[in-house]
Amino acid sequence: SEYKFTARPIADVNCITRNPNEYSSVWVGTDHSGLMKYNYSTGEFTSVSDPYDSNSPVTSLLTDSKGNLWIGTYLGGLKKYANGKFERWNTRNGLASDNIWAILEGDDGRIWLGTLDGGLQVYNPADNSFRTFDNTNSNIKSNYINTLAKGRDGSVYAGTTYGIARISPADYSITTYKGSRKDERDFSNLNINQVVADSRGLLWVGTREGLEVYDVKSDTLYNLSLSESFPNPFILGIIEGADHSMWVTVGNEIFNI
Repeated sequence: SEYKFTARPIADVNCITRNPNEYSSVWVGTDHSGLMKYNYSTGEFTSVSDPYDSNSPVTSLLTDSKGNLWIGTYLGGLKKYANGKFERWNTRNGLASDNIWAILEGDDGRIWLGTLDGGLQVYNPADNSFRTFDNTNSNIKSNYINTLAKGRDGSVYAGTTYGIARISPADYSITTYKGSRKDERDFSNLNINQVVADSRGLLWVGTREGLEVYDVKSDTLYNLSLSESFPNPFILGIIEGADHSMWVTVGNEIFNI
C-alpha cells in the first residue's frame, strides 16, 4: 500500500482544482509559474499565462458551475479565465484587496472571496457588483480570511485569523464562533487555516495548533490527536473523500480519518 501515491516535480503548488473541459487534467496554481494545466494521463504541464500579469502568485482557484475558472492572486487581484481569455478585477474596479486567499461559489451562483486584508466579499456576476463584509460593518472579527466552506444549507463559513464566521444565505446575517460556548472551550488556535463542512454537517477546523471537529447543532467541540509525535500540528489541508472519510495534510504527512 505504500505505492498508492505518485509525485510530480513542480515547485510551490498553492492550489489545485478540477478542469471540467478536460477530464484528464486539472488546473494548478503556483507561486512562481502562475497558472498551469496538468494532464495526469500524459504527465504534461502547460503554462497558461496572462499577458497583462505573469508574475503574481496564484493563491486560490475555483471552477464554477458554468465551467469558468476563477483565479485569486497575491497582489494581482481576481481573474476569470474562460474561452481562452482573462477578465480581471482589482482595487480600482471593485475589490477590497488585491490579495485573494479563498474563493467559493454560492448556491445562487455568486462568488465569495476571502481576502488577506480587506475582509469578505460577494461578487454578483449578473450585475458585476461587490458586497463587502469586514470588521467595521459586520460581525466578522478579522479582515484576514484564510479559508471558505459551504454548509449543507448553503451557508458560508469563513475561517479568519480570529475564529470562524457563518454567513446566512437568506439575509447575510453573521454568527461568529471561537469554539464551544456550552463547554467554554475555544479552538486550539483562533487563527483558522482550514474549515470544511462535511456531508454529516460537522465542521472540520484546522488551526496552527491542531485539528478539531465542531458540531454546530449540539455546540460540541472535539479535539483529534493525529500523532503522538506531533500532538499540536500545523494543519495545512482538509477534504472529504468519496467514501466520506476525511483527508488531512500536515507538513510531510497525509492522514486518512
